Order: sequence, then structure tokens, then C-alpha cells
Amino acid sequence: MNEYKKLGKIVLSAINKDGTVYVGKTHAECLKQADKGYLRNAEQGFVTEKGIFLNREEALKVAQYFNQIKFKHPPMGELLSEDIF
Repeated sequence: MNEYKKLGKIVLSAINKDGTVYVGKTHAECLKQADKGYLRNAEQGFVTEKGIFLNREEALKVAQYFNQIKFKHPPMGELLSEDIF
């Protein structure tokens, strides 16, 4: 089975801080779930339909595989929530 199929489609934006994953439609929604500044240096990425957290670079490859990108905004090497939602 293809490795991207094992991961599943991108379904939500996410921020991972010390193993806790905050999810929302946009990264701004994720940031609102914690005290101001708490998630400042946390890793931003996305969650797949199988509940797997991916960083922005990994998520771009998955979104491309599943043709989820509506319009690609710069930077071109990573996925932004605006690209798919």
C-alpha cells in the first residue's frame, strides 16, 4: 500500500507542543486554544484523517498526492492552511 494512503488525507491544521496537538481549521484557531504566547515556538503542521500529525513539509506531499491543494501560496516547500481550506 502506498505510504500516503496509510497516512490518509489532510483534515485539520494542527500545532504540536510537547506531544499535545491542538487542532482547528486554521493555525490561528489552534493558537486560540492556549494561553497567549504558549504555542509561539511549537511545531505547526496538519493532522490526517487517521489522526497522524505531519509537519508542514510532510503535509504538502500528502496534500499533493490526494489533490487537496486549491491554490498554492508561497512558500512553495510547505503546506499552509490557506492552500487547502
